[in-house]
Amino acid sequence: MDISDIKRLNTLWAEVYPCLAKQVVSVLPEDPHEMLEIGPFSGGISFELAKTIQGCSITIVERMERTSGYLAEEVRWRHLSGRVRVVRGDLSELPFHAETFDAVIFRGAFFFLDASMLRGIHRLLAPGGAGFVGGGFGVFTPRELIDGIADESRRLNQRLGRKWVTREHVEEMVMRAGVERYAKIIEDGGLWVLLWR
Repeated sequence: MDISDIKRLNTLWAEVYPCLAKQVVSVLPEDPHEMLEIGPFSGGISFELAKTIQGCSITIVERMERTSGYLAEEVRWRHLSGRVRVVRGDLSELPFHAETFDAVIFRGAFFFLDASMLRGIHRLLAPGGAGFVGGGFGVFTPRELIDGIADESRRLNQRLGRKWVTREHVEEMVMRAGVERYAKIIEDGGLWVLLWR
């Protein structure tokens, strides 16, 4: 993945992140204390949530050194070092204890997601916790904003290697992960898996 494409995508989506954060808040448990955001497309939602959810510590995990360095710079630039931390780690074997997080967010998940990762995300949820996993512009993003960035966003996603998946693929993945009792697939504003514990 090219770091310049990731930076451009994050700049392009700057006005989308507050809208996605609003959707994430609608599925989160009340007053979360520990949140995790996963992958190279992290940051945008976490930075918005850090503004609105007081008393919550947010961890971002990313495997690539250049991308995790870029995200750490963004944390410092936004003066969020006391609230948001960046950890380098393998996305397929997330380096955290079970039941650690009240919320896990994985936007842009379909570049990477498989059944074992979905199972791992569920393992990290604390009792009462929720996961928001998938991709899309979200339900609260205005149509005119989507129309203005959709073509460039699609081109960047293709260059970055996004895998295009259907609801049927995601249903199969949920079944293989063994989390079907704790998952709901929604197609409002994209394709998302909501998880709970």
